[in-house]
Amino acid sequence: MSVKIDESGKFGFVAFEKNEDAQAALAQLGDTDFKVARCQKRQEREQLLRREYARMMRDISRNNLHFKGFPADDDAQKLQDELKTFFEKFGEVKTLKLPTKTRVVEGVETEQLLGFGFVAFQTLDAAQKCKYDCQKELFKGTYKLVAS
Repeated sequence: MSVKIDESGKFGFVAFEKNEDAQAALAQLGDTDFKVARCQKRQEREQLLRREYARMMRDISRNNLHFKGFPADDDAQKLQDELKTFFEKFGEVKTLKLPTKTRVVEGVETEQLLGFGFVAFQTLDAAQKCKYDCQKELFKGTYKLVAS
């Protein structure tokens, strides 16, 4: 058996010669604040982290929807509040973004909505419910939003 502890004393490594000895040591520790993990080679750990990151990004992308079909000539802040209220019917909204572009007309800068937006839900279930049920309800009584 070999033991190495880093200079800060916050973490260390213990190498057992037999798997049974490692299991017995873990059993003796019981419920402690120690975090125990199998020692991995750097390449193996990097591969595991890449898989976890890809899974996390896939889950995030499933919760985010692109939508269009709303009136782009309304006040951006008021419209954003109304859209958030509309989307909250399907589940908890994490973020809602309405992209704009700046236009200069006769020396006056104005923000113009681009006619599409992005909504992120807390859960995948809420995003899927919105994706399939959004077209059944009208926004402001006349606009059919399309979420994808």
